[in-house]
This record gives sequence, structure tokens and C-alpha cells, in this order.
Amino acid sequence: MSNYSHISSASGPRNDAEIMIRIRSLSKNFATAWVFFGGQVLICNYSMFKKLKQKWGVGPLQLTLILFTFAVGGSLSGYAGRWLMSQWAPGNRLVYSVLYIICVTLIWPFMVLLVSVPLGQYAFFKKYLGSLFNKLFRRRKIK
Repeated sequence: MSNYSHISSASGPRNDAEIMIRIRSLSKNFATAWVFFGGQVLICNYSMFKKLKQKWGVGPLQLTLILFTFAVGGSLSGYAGRWLMSQWAPGNRLVYSVLYIICVTLIWPFMVLLVSVPLGQYAFFKKYLGSLFNKLFRRRKIK
């Protein structure tokens, strides 16, 4: 019996090394793929990626590089934030958590730009972060 028998299937339990992809159409414009690999389930919403490609005006390779940059930049932000917080190390857990979130939020744009340079996505992220900051910090006129 496989360790992953909790994943229900009409074909019975899966072996540990088996890779299985199922695509089920929920409607005309929506398809979800389940990838079972070593007991981990990855759910990919293809219409979401299609919408991102259209919104950003990029191809499949550039979309992959952009998503990879987001992932690596976010992870590096977490590691850098943890390192900075270990240098200061406030005793109160609540204070630590709040300061960690603030620290990671402030570090994230720099890490994403740093990772985007070797991946050739600097122009995209410069534009993306510029529009993000404009949306966050624009002044609204009071009538």
C-alpha cells in the first residue's frame, strides 16, 4: 500500500515514483491540472496564467522567468529579514512578528530587482514596481 492512499483515485493507490497529470475541464475557459509527485499535489490554473500573460503582454518563457523571480525574490526577502531580525532580536514575539513583516515588506522590492537582473527581467520589474508604488502612494484629491 502506498503512503499516499489518501489521494483518492478510481485506479487505486499510486506508487511513490508515479507522476500523474489529470486535466479536468470545469468550463470552456477553465482547466485545472493536478500533478501528483511524491505525494505532493500541485494545482495549476491554466486560465490564470493565460490572463497574466495577456495582462503583462509576455510570452510563456518570460512569464516563467517572472514567476521564478517573484518566488526567489520573496524567499530571499524572508531570509534577509530573518537575518536582520536575528541581529536585533526583540524579546517580545508580537513585536518580532510585526517588525519582521515590515522588514520583509521593505526588503522585497530590492530583492526582486536584484534577482531580475541575471534573469533578464529588470525592465519588466522596474515598470511593475513603479506602477505598484504609484498605486500605493499616489495622493488622492479631496473634493
